[in-house]
Amino acid sequence: MAEIIKFDTRGNLKSDKNIVESNMLELEEHFVRHFNKESLRVEIVNNFLSFIRAIKNEGLKSFTIWIDGSFISNKPNPKDLDFLLLIENDQQKSIREILKKEEFNDKLSKRTLI
Repeated sequence: MAEIIKFDTRGNLKSDKNIVESNMLELEEHFVRHFNKESLRVEIVNNFLSFIRAIKNEGLKSFTIWIDGSFISNKPNPKDLDFLLLIENDQQKSIREILKKEEFNDKLSKRTLI
């Protein structure tokens, strides 16, 4: 994420482009570390990173994630992190199995379109 993070007057991410490319370290830097340690953001991003580790451990190495919603705003305590996981067709079975795992039952709202 080469560009500086800016927010509009409503607290939403503002960019000259519709999409801001980033990596996980930059996600944490801009949307977790700059907020109060008691913020729900820490727990939300930890759950999200746990999911990412799980899909990598299952062999899903090539994927794209789009993050949206209040987590990428300057709202101090967003309720969740909205994301879309883009995978290849041949990876659908693996991701279904990961989503069935008990460790994610309370941490992910699984609204999937497969």
